[in-house]
Amino acid sequence: MSDSLFEFSFKPGEELVFKVRPWSVPEAMKETASHVKAANREALLALRSLLDQAIESLEERPESSQAKTKKIQVE
Repeated sequence: MSDSLFEFSFKPGEELVFKVRPWSVPEAMKETASHVKAANREALLALRSLLDQAIESLEERPESSQAKTKKIQVE
């Protein structure tokens, strides 16, 4: 098991597996729990931002292909 917050695995031709394992706080360190919770939240917000940006880039592609069209005058 990994100690990292995020874990990715991908093999070509298969699915992408993304795991999020929020950090936990041992009972002896309860005074740091609020900091760990805030760190987990910030990491998830960063992930959300990356996903939002990826989604936006996919949505912008059809518009940019329309911008490449030229008007031709026909007489």
